[in-house]
Amino acid sequence: MSPARMASAGDAATSKNPASPPRKIIPLGRLPLPVNLLGAEIAKTTVLDPYGDLTLLVGPEDADEPDIFEFKVCAASLWRTSQIWKAMLFGPWLESRPEDPGQQWTVRLSSVKPIPLLVLLGIIHNKFEHVPMQLDVPSLNDVMMVVDYYDLAHSIRPLALAWSQAVRSDLRHPKFNLENFVALPNVAWALGDAEAMSTVLIYLVTASGVDSEGELTFPGPKDKQATAELVNQTSIWPGELRETVRELRLSFVKEYIDILNHEIGILFDEGGCNTRPSSTRCGNAALGALWKQLRQLGISQLPVDATNYPGSADQISELLYSSFARENYPHGHGNCARRDNIRDEIELIARQHFEHGDLLSGYEQSLLHRRRLLGLQQEPDVGEEESTDDGAYCTMFS
Repeated sequence: MSPARMASAGDAATSKNPASPPRKIIPLGRLPLPVNLLGAEIAKTTVLDPYGDLTLLVGPEDADEPDIFEFKVCAASLWRTSQIWKAMLFGPWLESRPEDPGQQWTVRLSSVKPIPLLVLLGIIHNKFEHVPMQLDVPSLNDVMMVVDYYDLAHSIRPLALAWSQAVRSDLRHPKFNLENFVALPNVAWALGDAEAMSTVLIYLVTASGVDSEGELTFPGPKDKQATAELVNQTSIWPGELRETVRELRLSFVKEYIDILNHEIGILFDEGGCNTRPSSTRCGNAALGALWKQLRQLGISQLPVDATNYPGSADQISELLYSSFARENYPHGHGNCARRDNIRDEIELIARQHFEHGDLLSGYEQSLLHRRRLLGLQQEPDVGEEESTDDGAYCTMFS
């Protein structure tokens, strides 16, 4: 086809399919609650202060132009909000105000995500159309990562109570999946919620596996072989607590596997039948169910070695419960099933490890300090705070 005919064909196609108008972007603060920032959209350029003197260019270091978002802001508002921004914008650094009054002041931010940053800039500039009143756990985690990065905890006081209440049920009854595995401990710690943090840590202890390096992981769907790794994620909560979780996980795995090996020994040595001692049907049935489950966990040798087991303690307990359930035994031999005995042993192990509630021992003051910064806990002595405003102001007043 000649270039002319190609052009005319293109014109004809255009006339038949005129370009649709651009889709209207709904402000973050008006999206259905709770908001998932991962699926949200924002404008390429957002003006948070029409008289602002600073433009933030936000996106990954290697991002193409379409992936970089522009936020027009008041530098003095950032200055008053964060000591980190104060040092960055008004110190002897590359990001400081240009000496040439005619030069546009722009700062490139590549270490934070654009949408969570916009939420915080909306609070700082009193532009609450950009601020959702409720966020889901992964979204709140993204926001809190920026809060932690720029030391902005005191700045989110207007939303801290609403956000903490909105995710409280998720923290009390954690929904463990790949998306929440990293987010839950971060959010609980960032909110200073000791009760929720303790609950989350208990779940981490029993639900986590380990990779080849011994780092905590959470297994994903078997068809995708997905895995979330805590070690490769930026965490707000202390690394020492992660080590505590790792050690406790291994303790649980060892004790659960001790139960497993003991039960396997009973099946081999005694036959596992309480009704007819000479019968081997009960033991064979239980061993068959057990071996099938072990193979699914990648275990092919007996006795099971706890130090080389990569799965979670929960997977071992589920294996024990399902393998020794009554339905796996021949008719009339329900009393041979040892599921109830196993449940009692597992519950005893959990009580011995968790009943004293000392997982957060030594971290109580850190959590309390965070709650006070967020305005979720009354200060012991309420006094007038010293103003940090030394006369910085936006260009419109200069």
